[in-house]
Amino acid sequence: VIMSLYPSEDMKWFNYRNPDTHRYIVWCYYVMNDKHKQRHVLTIATTQLEVGIETEASITREKQMNQALFCVHGEDCIVLGDFSIIDIVDGDIQYNGGWQDAWLSLNHSPEAGNTFVPSSNTLIKAKDAPSFRPDMVIYKTCRYKLDSMEVVATEVDEGLKTHISKQFGLLATFQLLDNASFLPLVPPPDVPCTFNRQ
Repeated sequence: VIMSLYPSEDMKWFNYRNPDTHRYIVWCYYVMNDKHKQRHVLTIATTQLEVGIETEASITREKQMNQALFCVHGEDCIVLGDFSIIDIVDGDIQYNGGWQDAWLSLNHSPEAGNTFVPSSNTLIKAKDAPSFRPDMVIYKTCRYKLDSMEVVATEVDEGLKTHISKQFGLLATFQLLDNASFLPLVPPPDVPCTFNRQ
């Protein structure tokens, strides 16, 4: 679900292929104005990738992530969601074509961004399961600067007396730049990202 205070220009979705799944990426185009009343398009997308700890699931996740980043292109793009990334399975991810992992771009340690934390979450029964960082914000932009990012909803909800999800949330704050460095529009790379599996 994508919710916004701004009206969207258009909404699109893509069903991942090879292998065919029932997983999608959904994205919206928002026509925005900068402080000089110059119009530009901000693309925001959300997805959930293949789940699993097997190598085959990791290969499928990599294909799906490449399809997602290939579909969502333009000068200002933000893709967020449950990428189901498990670092001990998927390894480090190398991004191409200007894409960046928001958490790592702020020089945060990967572990500090874990959103699946069994030892701290009342909804997870297996308290000895490893923590990892499945939820991510990936972006490519020339008009916006990533200001901050934090893990949110880590406390027990007072009304429910439990956590609201098995995974904590992420909050990323972007700021519109005064002097945007416009990148030439180029086709997206053939391979937007590569998983460096061990």
